[in-house]
Amino acid sequence: GDNYRMTISGGVIELGPEGFESQMAWFHENHVHAVTGEELRQWLAGTLELPARSVILTFDLGGHSSQDSVPRVLEVFRKYQMFGLFTIYHPPKYEGMDAGTSIYCPDDRCWEAFRIAYNSGYATIGTHTITHRDFAQVDEKEGMAEIAESKRVIEEKIGNGCEVFLLTWPLESVPSWAKNLKSIGIDIAFGGYTYPILEN
Repeated sequence: GDNYRMTISGGVIELGPEGFESQMAWFHENHVHAVTGEELRQWLAGTLELPARSVILTFDLGGHSSQDSVPRVLEVFRKYQMFGLFTIYHPPKYEGMDAGTSIYCPDDRCWEAFRIAYNSGYATIGTHTITHRDFAQVDEKEGMAEIAESKRVIEEKIGNGCEVFLLTWPLESVPSWAKNLKSIGIDIAFGGYTYPILEN
């Protein structure tokens, strides 16, 4: 999102809304192209050439906090003509996004934030899984079933022709069976060990 503070491997990653807008303004002023999900898919397939000054903006989002951050991010995207890839983590109970599963989402407002994002044209919607666990420790049958179900749920909740074809691996942990994702319609998956941040 645009407002977080995380301690990872002895370092801190943090950003606030003002800092986020400043970054997007810099990209805009320096003519950096924000890549859409479809552009990325075509580039990876070798059918599209991207501008040399391009950036891929990924956002691992979900739960109730997104109903606040997603509208702010979209406002900044509109202002600076940027674009993001929003992958959704959607646990089913207690902290979930479905109406009645969380005190923070008593109605449909959490999913509605992502519908608005998708329909704005400034976001591609993907999955960040249902359980947000280390998928390198999950067998292929179970892992593929969860990701396929996540894809189905997100496409159903967003509607309007939304196609989920990208994934961000939780914890950046990539399982040995990741190469088989195309069989369930996932063409792009982000992962890889970028921590600790002091050794990036």
